[in-house]
Amino acid sequence: MELTLAITSEMLKQDLVSQFDCNLNIMYNQIDDVNLKWIDTKALKRFLLKCNIISNKKLLVSIIRRFDLVGNGRLTKVEFNEAILPIEKYTKGSLEELKLRLNHKLPTCISKTVLSKSGHISPTKAQ
Repeated sequence: MELTLAITSEMLKQDLVSQFDCNLNIMYNQIDDVNLKWIDTKALKRFLLKCNIISNKKLLVSIIRRFDLVGNGRLTKVEFNEAILPIEKYTKGSLEELKLRLNHKLPTCISKTVLSKSGHISPTKAQ
């Protein structure tokens, strides 16, 4: 289940950064709307409310903890960028192939997905 979450989240990141209008600075500033230079649970809650998403304190804390690299309960721009950027850059074709494999619409003899020991996901052609 954790592997499926990692693959799905990586695909979402790939989709996001492959969009022509993706700008991490604008995304960060949308969440850090009062320009504190960090994102905390209050800023995240305000942003989610703008998106019509109701959240509780437990959910907000778990989101921040997932991406907080230093454990201070805040996300700096560097931590935010690290959380949003994909691990590896795929071409659009290999990303589509990975999606098809995840949805079981592509035969395994055509392609396989390899998860290296470092946690990087890389599609390769089957031998």
